[in-house]
Amino acid sequence: MRGAAGGRIPTSLHNRAISAPPVSMLYNVVQLGDGRALGTVESGDPHGKPLFFFPGFGLSASAMHPNPNLATLAGVRLVAVDRPGIGMSSRLANRSLSKWPEDISELADKLGFNRFGVLGWSGGGPHALACAYRLGDRVSATGLFSCAPPFADKQAIASMPTEVKRLAFIARYAPVLLQVSFWNHCRQIREDADAYLLKSTDKLSKADQDIVRDPRYCDSLKKSMIEACHQGPRGLHDDMRAIARPWGFSLKDVRVPVLLWHGEIDKTIPVEVGRYLAGTLSNSSAKFLPNAGHFSYLTHWSQILHALVTLM
Repeated sequence: MRGAAGGRIPTSLHNRAISAPPVSMLYNVVQLGDGRALGTVESGDPHGKPLFFFPGFGLSASAMHPNPNLATLAGVRLVAVDRPGIGMSSRLANRSLSKWPEDISELADKLGFNRFGVLGWSGGGPHALACAYRLGDRVSATGLFSCAPPFADKQAIASMPTEVKRLAFIARYAPVLLQVSFWNHCRQIREDADAYLLKSTDKLSKADQDIVRDPRYCDSLKKSMIEACHQGPRGLHDDMRAIARPWGFSLKDVRVPVLLWHGEIDKTIPVEVGRYLAGTLSNSSAKFLPNAGHFSYLTHWSQILHALVTLM
């Protein structure tokens, strides 16, 4: 089966409980020079300013806002990208965070983008920062929403939930155990994605519970979660290891303008992390959002796009 832009969408990605994506969202697979594929989901104005979106950990490119008109109104050509081993992207075993900017640079070349913005949510945030650091003048602006911290920095992770710090520790020092954990994660999603999604909201803020259960967002989040497990747990394992290990650069060395948003009631990545990032990045502007949580990037999507496009 092929997406609107001609890319092959694996048959197993489709679930009867999930409605088909809007026609104006284009699913595509771009072949890289080393033979790997990068899966993308594109929406917005085809002649707009290019912006790559990197979704959070455990989700695929479909985690972008389900209404493509918001990107069109902002004058943005939005391209969400699956990381290796997730969704439609080929796996790259033992990858480091520094490899991601190389993939995005090649993807940008193939799409005809000279300069572009990057937007990272949660686990996608470190990938956006890596692009900002390594691609220099090619990156016009960087947006972060509830960005994951550099786990090798004890000060940065001081406020993180204990279970998340434990997972990052396992990723660095006992990766075999990580594979077992993510195998079980993918199994539960395959068996009952609806139940898993609802169960995962138990420890979230009220704001996040409302968003995840909102009919406007629930289907796309569930679809994204299923897609992320399409190839099994290895892509998730690789993704967590890439984030948990030292990033290979200092936050202070990121020179590209960074716009940062963080919800003040985020329980997944507490607002203290956002304050640390804002205080450490050398060229950032931060907004801390009252009554907003981890998934509030969806309710602030239009605001984020309009702010980034002014810098692009």
